[in-house]
Amino acid sequence: VTYVNPLVSGGLESGDDPSRVRRRTALGCATGVVALLALVALAVGADAAPGKLTARLGQAAGLGSVRAAATCEARVHEATKDSTFYAFDLFAFTPFNVKGEYTRDPPDANVLAAKTTPSQFMYPQWLRAPLRLDKRRVPTPDAADLLIMTDNLVDIAPFTAKFVWHTGHPEQLPGSWQRLDEWWRGVGGDTKGEAVIAAARERLGDLKKRLEGHAAAGLGETQREGAASESSRPSSSTTHEETETALDSGDEASLSAIAEAAALGSSKQSKKKLAFMLPSEWMFGKEDVPDALKLGAVIRDVFGTDAMTAVTDFDDGGPVVSSVVTTVPFTTHSALADELLATGGVVSYKNKKKQTFFKGTLARGAEGALGVQTMSRVALKKLEGHEAHDVFVSGDDKDGDLGTRPLSTSGSKTSYADGMRSSTFCWIPRGDNPTSRRIFDAIAAGCIPVVVSDDIASYLPFRWAVDWRSMILQVPEAVFAKNAIGTAAAVLALPDGVVDTLRSRADAARYKLLWNDRTAHDQICVEGKKTKCSQAPKLYLDEMLHRAKLGITDPGAPLCTRQKNDDARFVDGGAWTAEGSCPPWLEMHGLCGDTAE
Repeated sequence: VTYVNPLVSGGLESGDDPSRVRRRTALGCATGVVALLALVALAVGADAAPGKLTARLGQAAGLGSVRAAATCEARVHEATKDSTFYAFDLFAFTPFNVKGEYTRDPPDANVLAAKTTPSQFMYPQWLRAPLRLDKRRVPTPDAADLLIMTDNLVDIAPFTAKFVWHTGHPEQLPGSWQRLDEWWRGVGGDTKGEAVIAAARERLGDLKKRLEGHAAAGLGETQREGAASESSRPSSSTTHEETETALDSGDEASLSAIAEAAALGSSKQSKKKLAFMLPSEWMFGKEDVPDALKLGAVIRDVFGTDAMTAVTDFDDGGPVVSSVVTTVPFTTHSALADELLATGGVVSYKNKKKQTFFKGTLARGAEGALGVQTMSRVALKKLEGHEAHDVFVSGDDKDGDLGTRPLSTSGSKTSYADGMRSSTFCWIPRGDNPTSRRIFDAIAAGCIPVVVSDDIASYLPFRWAVDWRSMILQVPEAVFAKNAIGTAAAVLALPDGVVDTLRSRADAARYKLLWNDRTAHDQICVEGKKTKCSQAPKLYLDEMLHRAKLGITDPGAPLCTRQKNDDARFVDGGAWTAEGSCPPWLEMHGLCGDTAE
């Protein structure tokens, strides 16, 4: 699917704030209004002929909204409202005792030294409390449609524990693992880890056996009822007498054969799925520890294809861990989440500057599957020092201190969070993989994401409930690499009406993409006049229950089927790519296609 951005093609969508739409008087002539509307359509990349676009854009504000009941989000929730899940912790202790505020972000000055911050991956911590309050939760695994293991992997997965400790205790010498090795030996990491992994294998195995036993018992009851109602019908491969004999004798081989036959003919006899909370795919995909310390191997061995997980991100080209079925939002930068808490979830736009912002490293991409620096980040460095572009790209992980290095020739020392708060547009270049935590930070800060990553869509969470293309600007990587300065100028040239509309859409989606809606992850959020609560836990549950029910395992596949009368802006959860495309707002400036300079 190629890039499309159907932003303002029929008035406001549901959730848009009418007070944010600029009111224009009759002083403007009709020709001027039509011209402006056409410009708005071009600016957002609507996929239709200009004449048709201006006709649809001419509708009164408030018309053309997608009916709530006709959305994929509503259909998925309706399909799962009677589904059930069982949430449980496999362990009730912390063997490795990794202490520290790893759900909060350190100062900018400490980020490069540790290369990353674990807080961005810690969605499981924020999900645990609201998950246990959902009305679809049941007290026993036998009655559940889905099992959810809610253990914090920092506590029980050796590789994750080592990663989190290391980010809070960076090495004094680059490339050294001395401090980490000393800590791990000091806590008896290998010994404790082997014991924990062995116990995990035993406990998950016991759970699997219990479920299989319960399924066999349920099958027996079903077979008895079937025998009573169909005794007059000729039998197929297994007679009712054989079934009754097997059930009464408890012969495991016979029961297994009967169960397999029944499973082929009835989706109700399908195996239960185990969902577990894996922060990022690489925490299992690249478990750099001995086999006896790999929790990922245990889950794979015990539950196999019945295991499923959602992650913040996975490697280039698709997941390498087979249980990954979808993505979830990264956790928002704690400084930005704190401000939303203080303002009741409201973003103020009155003091924002008409500028673009980026602060990060050039090395991303070189450390991932690409093995080289990404051309989008190399091109982004060309904006350093230019007026209206508050951009700083460090040369490598040792190149200065993000907290003290100037961001531009003006001598700015803007922090990462402050830069997003004060800017109108935020650059989201691809890094080690196509996605980035900064797109969620930008939305939290009210900074319009300008995405320079062709394949980010496959990594964007809740595409079936969030109309991503209506609130971001996506620039093909090749276009940006060819003319970064011209692209940046086109971004700043967008009309105020487009900026307002993009902001309104992001305002409506913000709490679908925010996990940290309270001061501490173990607290409960209570919605009120000055408190907004995250919708992400509900969306997570809806999606996982829906995927388990229908057997949808491809992260890029749609969750809904478009119906005949669905609105043109209906989002089904499918992915797209920007490679080879040319959004009209770039084409009109001669930045791509045959007119590109």
